[in-house]
Order: sequence, then C-alpha cells, then structure tokens
Amino acid sequence: MNTTLTLNKAIQNLSKAIQIKTISNRPGRVPDYQPFDDFIVFLKEAYPICHEHLEHTRVNNYGLVYRLKGKNRDAEPLLFLGHYDVVPTAPGSESKWTYPPFSGTVADGYIWGRGALDDKFQIIALFEALERFITME
Repeated sequence: MNTTLTLNKAIQNLSKAIQIKTISNRPGRVPDYQPFDDFIVFLKEAYPICHEHLEHTRVNNYGLVYRLKGKNRDAEPLLFLGHYDVVPTAPGSESKWTYPPFSGTVADGYIWGRGALDDKFQIIALFEALERFITME
C-alpha cells in the first residue's frame, strides 16, 4: 500500500466533505436538506468498497447506520459514531476566518473549514479505515 497516496486521498476526501454545507442549526429557518443528500452521495462515491460490503440504513432521512458483520457471531459488537452536520458561521464573521469556512482549503499543514475538527474528520477517518480494513481481509 502506498501510504502517501492513501494520505493524499484522505486529505482530499476531508476537503471535499467540508465543502458540502451540511448546516443543521439555523434558528427560525427551515433547514436546507439538499446538502445532506449531497453528502450521502459523496460518501457513496468516495467509499465504494464500504458501500458494497456494509449494510447501510437511513434513519429519519439523514441519520446513517452502517453495519459490518463480523466473522465471530459470539463476539461483542463495536460501535463507532460521528455526525456530519455543522453549525452555521456567525453572520459577519467570515472575514475573521483564515480561509473561508466551507472552502476545505489545504494549507500550512492543516485542512481548514467548518467540520475539520467537529465532526466530519471523524466520519472521513472511519470510512478511510474501513476501506483499508475491508480490502485487507
């Protein structure tokens, strides 16, 4: 396995994930659900091996549950979780950001944007790990 290519792919996938504006908390406004659908399509396209081998269920339209059956039915299950919604930026705060909040800019050794730490990075990390795990079996 070429670890440089693997790392670059993970970086690009997180950058792309950040660019999808999955904003969930806008008081007084009806949420725009299209970005959530776009994110789900992105996951399917970016992680085809996972979507081929994992059972997946949508819960309440935008909750996602994935299941990888283990070989030992007597073993305890593992649960990994995360979320892919983000809170909106404060109106007028855009100029205070080093890079635009939904740019997914890769610079200075970081991936910048809304969701880079909370919590799209965790979703992307889980899918990256699962893709590797499934192909190793």
